[in-house]
Amino acid sequence: MRQHSIRFEVLLVILKYLEDTPSRSRTQIVCASRTTPSKAREIFADAVAAEYIEPSVIEPGHYTISGAGKEVLAVANRLYSQLGWVLKGDEKR
Repeated sequence: MRQHSIRFEVLLVILKYLEDTPSRSRTQIVCASRTTPSKAREIFADAVAAEYIEPSVIEPGHYTISGAGKEVLAVANRLYSQLGWVLKGDEKR
């Protein structure tokens, strides 16, 4: 049976920062990965269970990561290191 390398794409939108953070902004991170669907689902399920990632109430197929500073970076780095995702930031002010 032939194995396929599947691109697993998810748009993670960081919507919430602390209200009193001066440099408050919205950042969109596009994550593209080449991994097995089961591994991607496993890591994603862990992140959802830990409430790092939640389905977006604004846009279907999108996910939100809430937090600020190191918390957000820690989640992004975890996904990057475990899935080998390529992160591209689109900073909006």
